[in-house]
Amino acid sequence: MALPASANDWDALDQTGAVAIMRHALAPGTGDPADFELDDCSTQRILSDAGRD
Repeated sequence: MALPASANDWDALDQTGAVAIMRHALAPGTGDPADFELDDCSTQRILSDAGRD
């Protein structure tokens, strides 16, 4: 379950080996396009207004 991070949660990243994974929540459509490339934003889905907020 995804939860918003609090200011204190980020302190845990000072520990060796700690990792934070973040991803947007609201983008219209289902899945990434078949021809998307991670290094080319023009091939990826666009965030909705709610996703940008």
